[in-house]
Amino acid sequence: MDLSNDESERGILLEVLRCIISMSQHLGKPASAVFYESLISTPIVSSEEIVPRLLKILETGYSSSVSSDHISDLGGDFAWEKELADRKSLRKFSIDMLLSLHTLSKKATSWSKVLNVIESYLQFLVPRRIIQKLNAEMSFDSNTSILVQATSQIAKFIFESALDVLLFVSYLLKISGQVSFSLPCLIVFILNEILLFIQVTTIYLQPAFVY
Repeated sequence: MDLSNDESERGILLEVLRCIISMSQHLGKPASAVFYESLISTPIVSSEEIVPRLLKILETGYSSSVSSDHISDLGGDFAWEKELADRKSLRKFSIDMLLSLHTLSKKATSWSKVLNVIESYLQFLVPRRIIQKLNAEMSFDSNTSILVQATSQIAKFIFESALDVLLFVSYLLKISGQVSFSLPCLIVFILNEILLFIQVTTIYLQPAFVY
């Protein structure tokens, strides 16, 4: 990643990664597994619907409804306390993310610079020459099977990192009015880049996704 000589860009990337970590922690580890399954199988919810649903969770929280069996077993007080805890967690996350994004905006001075740093980070994760090489090697012979097994853990890291960036950029677009963001053309380009990375790495993921 060509950020070694630019202190400001390293600072921007650090703020972006802090936001991404916060989102990832709030959603929990199963999010990437659910998205992966939607890509390789015929799920009830398609991959196109997963990201909007994850964004909805970031906006409104997980459903805090507790089944009637659990309410009868644990009591209404438990359900009420859980709902209050969920609301408090969501409120804290929303406020922290908004403050972090405003800090990021001030540090970068422009959202276009933030997106440029994100694109450099993506190229660091999966350089274009690697994508071209992987696309050229998609004949599934025995040698490719060995490559799949050997690179699956790396592919998993790339996949999860790309998904995290996809969610961050999508979240940024969703709350654009609150952070004065207005670069729809550039963000669509970035989203297409991320989806390409995800599609390429998905091919090498199956041995790694065992939760």
